[in-house]
Amino acid sequence: MSLLDDFWTNYEACLDEVLAGVTVEELIRTCNEHFDKSVGDAFFPGGGDRDMLGTLMESGWSMVWCKAEYYFSARDREGNTISYVEGDIYRGTQRPIPECSCHREQVDSHELCCGHDDGRNPDCTIHGDGGNG
Repeated sequence: MSLLDDFWTNYEACLDEVLAGVTVEELIRTCNEHFDKSVGDAFFPGGGDRDMLGTLMESGWSMVWCKAEYYFSARDREGNTISYVEGDIYRGTQRPIPECSCHREQVDSHELCCGHDDGRNPDCTIHGDGGNG
């Protein structure tokens, strides 16, 4: 078996354990048993046919909010939550990054994107001309 095969076997084994029904703490422990942490409390890489979002929903978790299969917050059967951000799993519910209404891109704020306060983003197709938007 190759390293790549080992990766996908481990990936599927982790999701199988999650599918059996886990709480936030069990999810974090399970992911940490299968993958090294990155910046969050745990890490799950994603990228396969099955993903963490679908597996959590299938195992009875509920959605708090979801922007994408790699960016969401979900609640376990005990009411505890996690936020999943591109593989990193954090305890609790983080607020999703707002979208700029001009381009539907996720940014820290509309002002940072289009510069309605001070300098404008010249790449903004709506406000790049320096108008008052």
